[in-house]
Amino acid sequence: MSIRDVSLELPEIYYPARVEEIMERENISYEEAYRLYYQQTWKWERRQFSNDTRCIASFFARVLPKVKTADCRKIVIECVPKVTQGDILNFSGVYAIQREFDYDAFKCLPDYDKKVATFEMMKGSVLKVVERMKWDPQPFHEAFNHIVNADYKNVWVWRKKVFNPSKTVSAEVRCVHEVKDITIRIVFRDRSGNVISQVPVVVEIPNEWMYARHLGKLVWVSDTEVAG
Repeated sequence: MSIRDVSLELPEIYYPARVEEIMERENISYEEAYRLYYQQTWKWERRQFSNDTRCIASFFARVLPKVKTADCRKIVIECVPKVTQGDILNFSGVYAIQREFDYDAFKCLPDYDKKVATFEMMKGSVLKVVERMKWDPQPFHEAFNHIVNADYKNVWVWRKKVFNPSKTVSAEVRCVHEVKDITIRIVFRDRSGNVISQVPVVVEIPNEWMYARHLGKLVWVSDTEVAG
């Protein structure tokens, strides 16, 4: 088994007073009020937090060298107001660790600072897991250094470039993964590697569940036209 992913999650914070307020205002049962409370608040807060942190988390997963483990394929960092579980829990190969976190402060940060804050939370939590499990820390430090050296810019090429039939122009799918969105475009280059043009394809929600459907096999259908 090897580590394939890291994610940061925002567990629900339960406020009974808010549920009771909804119950009285809507004249519904407590169970119905709780479902409404979750749908109106934490469902979207959790999704937004996942999207905001996915840029850096997926960057790390992409550049982390293959690390073999006995029973871990993913690390989940639970970002909570107060740590209540100090142990690392294993859920069928998914390691879960808690990290103290101020969500109200985080969501007010500009995008670049969100990247840095996500990186610091991820780095501290992952290295704690590495230390406790006595894994070799070198591959993890290599991945962290890669992110810092790139100034937290998660830019990558999907698969390999492909040449047109006459071998004069290449095309590649370039992805720019930011906090708010991911931009996918096709970049055309001459044989010297100089950019001829860039054609935007889509701007999508920055989560693999949303943008992966836009990534397919790039094929030249003529000497001047590609399809994917």
